[in-house]
Amino acid sequence: MASPEYLSGRHAVVVTFDEVGHDSEGNVLTTVVAPKLRGSVVDAPLSHLAWCRWMTDLEGAPALRDAASATSLGVAFGLT
Repeated sequence: MASPEYLSGRHAVVVTFDEVGHDSEGNVLTTVVAPKLRGSVVDAPLSHLAWCRWMTDLEGAPALRDAASATSLGVAFGLT
């Protein structure tokens, strides 16, 4: 996390805890670590489609299927 690329804001670390119990509503925790994020909390519901949308946006590629209508994880966290 001390690399010039990370400190420049071009990189972020995304950790998703993708284990849902059988009695759960399907909510999973996703944590995004980036230099310009300080105590940011996103209350909007985001799915795996938000991550897919962000990845295609970063690559400049067209969004895949249902991800085209999803909010980008990058937009939700203000990382675009």
